[in-house]
Amino acid sequence: MAKKNYGKLGRLILITFILISFASAAQAVEHLDAFMKGAKAGASATVEGVVSVVSPKGGRFGIIDSFEFASCKSVNCAKLTMPVIWGGALPAVASTVHVTGVVEEGKTGLVFTASAVKEVAPPPDKGTFK
Repeated sequence: MAKKNYGKLGRLILITFILISFASAAQAVEHLDAFMKGAKAGASATVEGVVSVVSPKGGRFGIIDSFEFASCKSVNCAKLTMPVIWGGALPAVASTVHVTGVVEEGKTGLVFTASAVKEVAPPPDKGTFK
């Protein structure tokens, strides 16, 4: 009888481990600078960034690395900006977002075509960033 319980417990632990592994892999979010250093056309990912510019006319916005934004408190100080093409509601400037999509070749370089955009933090108060 004890052997049966250990077998069930072992299967339960294995199933739990597999489910946790899949869940954590599905939720992996990269910071923008780390992702952009190796980004190539065709790469897909979910990246975290801070919205630096919004162009509602073309369904585009730009994101910068959230660590850079935290250190300089400005959407204008980033070394790298990733242009994002998105057909949904555009996020506010200075909001932190998770963007899921694919890197594609654009007319002037790489662009990130988004399949999902999720705001994870609203913009800070106007007095706390430049």
